[in-house]
This record gives sequence, C-alpha cells and structure tokens, in this order.
Amino acid sequence: RICAIRVEFQPDSNTNSTGPGTFELSRDTTVIIDPPPHNKSYFNAHLQALADYWYAASNGKIILTWDIFPTEEEASYRLPDSMAYYGPNGWLGNMSARLKQFFIDAWETALSSDEIPI
Repeated sequence: RICAIRVEFQPDSNTNSTGPGTFELSRDTTVIIDPPPHNKSYFNAHLQALADYWYAASNGKIILTWDIFPTEEEASYRLPDSMAYYGPNGWLGNMSARLKQFFIDAWETALSSDEIPI
C-alpha cells in the first residue's frame, strides 16, 4: 500500500534549479517526455505503470494499491522553502541533511493540511 503526496516548492527563479519549483499544469502539447499537466491523473498513471510492472515481475504476487494526496486533481502541498534550498547548493550542508529536511518538511506540510491515514 502506497501513500503518495504531491509537494511543490516556493516559486523562485534560481538558475541552479530546474524550473520555478511548482508543478507544470499547462496543456503544452509540444513536450514529448513526461508531458504536462503534472496533476493527480499524471501521478496516478505513473503509479499504475509501477503496479503493472511489479504485478508482472512477481507473477501476480505483488499487488500495489495507493492513495494520492491532496485528493484534488490540480492541488499540491507547498513546502516552506524553494527547490534550491533543498538542493546540492542549499544552505543545509551535506546532501543527506538536505534530503532529510525535504522529507520532514513534506510530511509535516501534508499532515498539517489534510487528514492522511498513516
């Protein structure tokens, strides 16, 4: 059973990160790989592909199920800092400290916003 949370960052224009830190929700048809919108349906499709893979690879022994939060189609939880803050050049020091802070902030933000069954 998987609990997936969609988090985005505070918008910024830092050249050390890719994009502004928010989900691409446009309907841009010129994007070939992982085209937007990156909404709940997009993540559901990726989780379905993962479930199909593990079902086939395990001869039907692994069956994945999931919930995606927030439940609204184009919603996400916004973290307190920018993408660059959590990245390799962030002020937090080593990469494991930045990754740890990302997960702490993601779950604290999600749990303070929704009632997520854990």
